[in-house]
Amino acid sequence: MLRHRLSFWGVLALLLVSGQLLFQQAHGMETKSQSSEQFIFMPLVVRPSVDLQVSKLIVTQAIQTDSNSVPLVAQKPTVVRVFAKAVAGESPSNVVVSLSATRNGNSLGAALTSSPTTIPAAPTRDDYASTFNFTLPANWLSDNVILTAKVDATNVLPEGNESNNTYAMPVTFNNVPNLQVKILPINYTHQGPTNPGYYPGQAVDYISDWIERAFPVGDVEITYHAPVNFTGDLETNANDAWFALLQKTWVLKESELGGAADNSPIFYHSLVPTSAGSISWFDGGIAGIGYIGYREAVALNLGPGDNSGILSGHEIGHNLGRRHAPCGNVAGADADYPYSGAQIGQYGLDIGSTIQFWKPTQAVDFMSYCSPEWVSDYNYVAMYQDQVANGRPLSRPATNSLVIRALFDDQMQATFSPAYEFVTIPDLPDTSSGYVVELLGDEGEVVLRYPVALRHFEEEGIEGYSLATAVPLPVPATAVTLIRLVHEDTFVAERALTLPSANRATAVTLQESATAVTLNWNSPDSSAIIRYTNDDGQTYTTFGVDVTGGQLVVEKQHLDDETGYFELLLADTVQSTPIISYLSK
Repeated sequence: MLRHRLSFWGVLALLLVSGQLLFQQAHGMETKSQSSEQFIFMPLVVRPSVDLQVSKLIVTQAIQTDSNSVPLVAQKPTVVRVFAKAVAGESPSNVVVSLSATRNGNSLGAALTSSPTTIPAAPTRDDYASTFNFTLPANWLSDNVILTAKVDATNVLPEGNESNNTYAMPVTFNNVPNLQVKILPINYTHQGPTNPGYYPGQAVDYISDWIERAFPVGDVEITYHAPVNFTGDLETNANDAWFALLQKTWVLKESELGGAADNSPIFYHSLVPTSAGSISWFDGGIAGIGYIGYREAVALNLGPGDNSGILSGHEIGHNLGRRHAPCGNVAGADADYPYSGAQIGQYGLDIGSTIQFWKPTQAVDFMSYCSPEWVSDYNYVAMYQDQVANGRPLSRPATNSLVIRALFDDQMQATFSPAYEFVTIPDLPDTSSGYVVELLGDEGEVVLRYPVALRHFEEEGIEGYSLATAVPLPVPATAVTLIRLVHEDTFVAERALTLPSANRATAVTLQESATAVTLNWNSPDSSAIIRYTNDDGQTYTTFGVDVTGGQLVVEKQHLDDETGYFELLLADTVQSTPIISYLSK
């Protein structure tokens, strides 16, 4: 409704006319109304000179474009920037801006309101303080919602046009699976030159806070694995040691989940300690490595603060299919990255206990090696798509499978690691790499040819490929004595397997104390997996991968329930029954 009021000059004109008439009447003067000519004096009505407008809304959870093209995630902290402006005249200092929400026509509660203030003439995305910024309540952050912003929400200001005071925009908060991360604390025995020795792993979470703020998920669910032992040199023998620990992380995951690593949405994330008390072995160098497109990674535990989250987020970003953002002289940079110097390219918000506003050129993408780090819309949307597609378990039948690993050198010469047989979900055949695994019988005949994918990993100073796959064993059971890898029908590598009749271990003994269990077996030269179950093999906790020496100590505090049994699986042995040893009841 238009409200017409007299301006100062209109009131003044009316008073002057009225005064003139009174003066004439008081002095017996003839007025126009008494003569043959008659005049009607009308008050001067002047429209208000102020016009306020809401021109747009920008809804941001980490990064957003001007057109709001970055998808929104349910239950992720959200800020709405309301662009309210004075398009004509000067705004007084007592104007209120409000933001309300409805779902299916029903109000979601009281509107959010700003403090009374002066509406700016030209709010911009570049100036965070020039917009009215509202953090949304949790009950607004799901499904389809209509957000409605209103300037002069308390109707204190007369305007000639109030139709532009309100702006409504529908938004959708999409259901995205939470990011499930299992932290593997690594008990690291360092064999490098700087302070060699034992560094115990820590079951601590310094990573989820930053990842929750930067990634397209509503929550990061952290669980902890029992500590895993690793001995090596992550300092100077970096390539071999980091690759070995990454593959060990994958085998451990494979052995526990009863399904191929590719079929589980859980990220297995090994964290390596850098210090024990005041002693540290790490003074720069490689800090993490992760498979690109597969959910296993290794990173250093850098302690409290965002650095740990940024580092682990970088490796989990690789797991979500992200390559390096091009900043400086980085190998393997993503050729499709749209912004120079790895800039984030859009306006971002780090919504934590406080809000950090990032301009497009102020920060670089966390998949680069530069700083300060945030997330670009390019990588944010790509991670969103990966998590929506792969964040839920796939269902394929499990079967007896052979878990096979091989590392490639710079000339793509492969070296097999120990192979293990257990029930799992085999990988689907993949012809993209040109590599094929062949399983040979005891007379040298090929009993299975299975095309497989290679896994790629890259970090500053290192880049490589590995084979990490589970292939189904032939049915009916056939003796398999050799694994062979070929590339486009050219021999690459092979590894011999042992027939069940030559099983090298016949017994596992347990020595129990009040706090630990010591497992001993009589094949000290053979690699083995040791895992524990208290539900008759429905689920497992794996305590050792590629364990040699014929002994492993397990702390009882890491056993969920001391009523189960251990299984020992010897490497490179097929069609053999796992060796089982029960705890005392």
